[in-house]
Amino acid sequence: MPVLDLDGMRIHYEESGAEQDAAATPSPCPLPKGEGNNGDGAPLSLPSPLRGEGKNGNSSGKPVVVGVHGWGASWKFWRGTMAALEKTHRVVALDLPGFAGSDKPEAPYTIEWFVEVVRRFCDRLGVERATFAGHSMGGMIVSQFALEHPSRVERLILACAPVQGRTAFFWKTRLLLAPVIRWIVYLLSKIHTLRRWLARDFSTRCPLDDDIIRDVGAASYASMFRTLQSLRATDGVPRFNEIRCPALVIGTDRDHLVTPEQFRLAAEHLPGARRVDILNAGHCPMFEAPEEFEGAIRAFLRETAPLTLTSPPAGERGTTDDRGHAPSSLPAVASLLLLALAVSGCATHPVARPSARRIAWREAGIERTISIGGRTVHYLETGEGPVILCLHGLGGSAYDWRAQLEPLAAAGFRVIAPDLLGAGYTDKPAGGPGTYSVASQATLVGQLCDALGVRDAVCLGNSYGGGVSLTLAFGRPECVRALVLCDPVCFRQELPSYVALLRAPVVARPLVRAVPEKIALYQILARIFADDRKIGEEALAEYVHEFALPGTKDALVLMARDLIPPNVGEFEDALPKVKQPALVLWGRQDDIIPLAQGERLVRTLPHARIEVLDPCGHAPNQERPEDVNRLTIEFVKSLPGK
Repeated sequence: MPVLDLDGMRIHYEESGAEQDAAATPSPCPLPKGEGNNGDGAPLSLPSPLRGEGKNGNSSGKPVVVGVHGWGASWKFWRGTMAALEKTHRVVALDLPGFAGSDKPEAPYTIEWFVEVVRRFCDRLGVERATFAGHSMGGMIVSQFALEHPSRVERLILACAPVQGRTAFFWKTRLLLAPVIRWIVYLLSKIHTLRRWLARDFSTRCPLDDDIIRDVGAASYASMFRTLQSLRATDGVPRFNEIRCPALVIGTDRDHLVTPEQFRLAAEHLPGARRVDILNAGHCPMFEAPEEFEGAIRAFLRETAPLTLTSPPAGERGTTDDRGHAPSSLPAVASLLLLALAVSGCATHPVARPSARRIAWREAGIERTISIGGRTVHYLETGEGPVILCLHGLGGSAYDWRAQLEPLAAAGFRVIAPDLLGAGYTDKPAGGPGTYSVASQATLVGQLCDALGVRDAVCLGNSYGGGVSLTLAFGRPECVRALVLCDPVCFRQELPSYVALLRAPVVARPLVRAVPEKIALYQILARIFADDRKIGEEALAEYVHEFALPGTKDALVLMARDLIPPNVGEFEDALPKVKQPALVLWGRQDDIIPLAQGERLVRTLPHARIEVLDPCGHAPNQERPEDVNRLTIEFVKSLPGK
């Protein structure tokens, strides 16, 4: 089997339909003895990627199909397809690193990392453009590849592929993410008889061949479970309408690994996608129904014209400067409105990927999920000791507390930071009036505390999350030991202009959908921070990514409309009843909720004191994290009784 060396990482692959070019410059790849063509350790001669012959950089001139396998699999899943297409196409299928015969380095094993591996692999083979076919996890990889490198993808084929990680898998697959369970499964996968038993869900119509079963057990522990974590955290659906090449979506009716919802989502959101349902087959239709599977691919390749690009794709053209600034001469609201009018006819905007920090949290098990009242709630948790419960502001998420998690955990606290309803990765129901009110959020947080066995937590809340903290303090006092409030909502006031726009009945939804995410979020963050240089590119990219998640924009509009409840007077009247000690932190330059509100709050709460941070805007936890961490730790450790 040929092997490519990608900067010291050996990738096994197979290809068919390529006519060898005797004049091609060989590219030697030394192999250990027994792994070369002749078994003597001699290097293999591979076609040079630099020769530039033929339509796609291969001497045969045939169009290229690149096959990418799924979790626990290998290139062999494309063996039948390779044979079916070899007369008309050059078909290349690789073993992804971490699986089957390829090297298994210490690596992130995220979808983004695999996309980069596939790019380098194609560069090395001289494949400039191709049809990319992905089975299962491979489908997620090639769809993300199409988003990142649209000019290189002529067609897209997704077979039994997850496209929205949080809804993609049945309970058995989700169970594999549990720390103890995954170790047991990994150890069992090394025993052939047990490996065959574990692999029975791959195919419902016929058992897998022994050589396929062996490949299932060849993956490393890191590649097996980091990929699952990344799959669960990846959602391609929000950007699928950016993919302009012809697409084929193949699904089955007996897939026990990937939910049928995924095929519907892919077919609905990929523009003009062709959907083929193969009946009486499970997760591996290429083995269970090969004639139907290969026939669908042959017909798709024959009947669809490849994507032809005459100009750079929209996703590859920048619309802002390096930091995403809008024209500085316009006020924030005016620029948002003008941008909405300017781009309202555009279908899509570039969307950032999850930040490296977010990916690291997932790999470390800090990011978790729990079902509360039938709704999935995402939260971050780290550390041991007394609980500090961090509640974010309107339009934010648990990511708001990125600078608090490790320092507070290192100081001896168990830190829990949920995505509130409608935010981050937590569910975003349509709901009626009151669904996203401060009171409803406080109820959800109280239920989360019950589920996690939390009592006597210190609530650390910012803005909207501060209002939730106060509501929890007088509504569920047993859950709240003390309060640290960063510029919380507390009294009636004139709303910030961007919140007023979000509450506007006619323009809110079109506006929030039309404005490019990066520009809109920078405008808002620049209003929240006293010094916009402290926003940071990573934070901006992460918020752009979260803002593009399904349902987020609609939920933000609903959240803004519920911000001031009809019974707001009752909330204000309840503030003097908050008996817990409170530390109020306020940014002197906060022009969202002015300092005068904080001074009034301290006079209203029975046991409160205030610390004013200068210079600082509306989010001290993000703009002055060292001060917030120090003051929080000192305050909590000074509390009596613990």
